[in-house]
Amino acid sequence: MPKKADLLAAAAGLIRRKGFLTVTHDELAAAAGVTPAALAKHFPEKDAVLAALYAAFHAAAFAPPADPVLLPDRFRKAAKKHAAAFAAVVEVLATGADVPAVTNGLGESTAAVAESIRAAQAAGRARRGLDAEAAARDWLRYLFGAELLKDADPPAADLLLRGLLKTDI
Repeated sequence: MPKKADLLAAAAGLIRRKGFLTVTHDELAAAAGVTPAALAKHFPEKDAVLAALYAAFHAAAFAPPADPVLLPDRFRKAAKKHAAAFAAVVEVLATGADVPAVTNGLGESTAAVAESIRAAQAAGRARRGLDAEAAARDWLRYLFGAELLKDADPPAADLLLRGLLKTDI
């Protein structure tokens, strides 16, 4: 039985090629060279795969809380290193699909960014009175949009930004 990390690596490659919403649990298993039942022991559904991929992205981008000034650079590096998770989140946000792994992951990321902002406020490096939660949601919208725009993919960026504006991250 392959290790969990090997299963995730195979899944990430397939998700990157086909997209998260179109890939099936059976296809993820085949890409990893295991049976669907074997994959289900670690990941009972494809949403669990995305949750694990997003957790690695989140850890690289946001945890432990960093100075908000460092967040854009950390985010860009994490988006590059964890391209499948980033692409899947973008796909889900752009289409408005209801995927709990994305909703929960973005909630954790929003909380981490808000914590960073509050720490900066306490240290006198961020404006007091700023609503940290609202600012965190704005930061995430900006970070996702800027990362996508840097690759000069205007149609995808437009879809993403429309999705982000409708999503309460």
